[in-house]
Amino acid sequence: IRFEIAEANCMTAVGSFGKMDDIAGIPFLPMMTVYDFFIKRALDQLYYNLYWGSSFILVGTPSGITLSPEGAQHSWKSDIQIPNLITWEPAFAIEMEWILCDAIRRHFSRDNKGRTGVLIRAVTRALNQKDLTTWLKRQAQFKTDLPADAKLGLTAEDGGLHEAEVPTKPEAEILATVQQHSLAGGFRLIDWRGYNGYNPGENVVELFVMGALVPEAIAASEQLLDRGIYANVTVVSSPDLLCGELGRRDGFAHLKQTLGVDGGLHLRPGSGPLDALGAVNLAACRSSRCTTGRSACSTTSARSSACRSSRARWSSSASPARPSTSTSTTRCTPRASSRRAARCSARPRWSRCSCTPRPSRCSAPRRTTRQATGATSGRSRSSAAARARHRPGG
Repeated sequence: IRFEIAEANCMTAVGSFGKMDDIAGIPFLPMMTVYDFFIKRALDQLYYNLYWGSSFILVGTPSGITLSPEGAQHSWKSDIQIPNLITWEPAFAIEMEWILCDAIRRHFSRDNKGRTGVLIRAVTRALNQKDLTTWLKRQAQFKTDLPADAKLGLTAEDGGLHEAEVPTKPEAEILATVQQHSLAGGFRLIDWRGYNGYNPGENVVELFVMGALVPEAIAASEQLLDRGIYANVTVVSSPDLLCGELGRRDGFAHLKQTLGVDGGLHLRPGSGPLDALGAVNLAACRSSRCTTGRSACSTTSARSSACRSSRARWSSSASPARPSTSTSTTRCTPRASSRRAARCSARPRWSRCSCTPRPSRCSAPRRTTRQATGATSGRSRSSAAARARHRPGG
């Protein structure tokens, strides 16, 4: 039934047909397609459809900014969280097939309690479909004839077994596993577990992406790998199932157990036990590993691999003592793999280091600051001379 530009009327019809099974015993499954931006024109009708338990599929395309050339009126994402509604955002074409088949099966088998309404946010951006199988076949879990303690390497220079030379499982078997993960809320597109040098807490980060931004996530993972950081990429097919109310039913089992993302923090002190103040300092310096000469720049040292791009912010109440040696220099050395070692350049001024407190944030008096950093800089001397010239009688 074509409704033209009458989103509210169409949504009302969808809700009515979706109740035919309960009222007349006729298992209709209506599907409504609309610009994702214009779903908001029928939010009232959508709310009541879900309130009385109607069963339907709503496809909004394109979502997000994939139609941004048409102007702001078509740039929107229906990030709607309403009880009895499940939201999907497929990235690859095969995911759309999995999602629609699962919704139809659940409707006719009446296995859709708490999720009778199905919202699919689709995009019109062209994604390279080969990226799916290309990155899946590189994962250790899909390799065959791999010894228990063996480690993989993306190239021969990385150490371990060369990934391209290790056979993989049949593609149909791989996709069957990914289908289960996708219908549970998300799947790992890039997974570096099992690779040589992979060390969570030292050089591992997790990237989560939805829909059209998958190419950017893949590119970010590749760039980080060149810097010695293993960035896993998880494609979120349904945020409701992965970390929303529907995922809460089983305690987010898929996120924690299957994908191995439990939210654990990796705080590692430089030496000795970790006290309360040390934990605060580590949290403030969580993305940097800072050393001054051979001594730690703070009471505790954060061990991480992303120190070169972060700027630690220190509060006056939790600022550690600044190094008192004027001749030492500060060097940030990220943890990197053997082939992709990346280091920050040494910075002689502690105030310019990305992982030490700035002068304005430091709890130490300004006089001590000048003593620790050495002589006053040329800029400071010129500023002082300028101020002196403007004083009365100066």
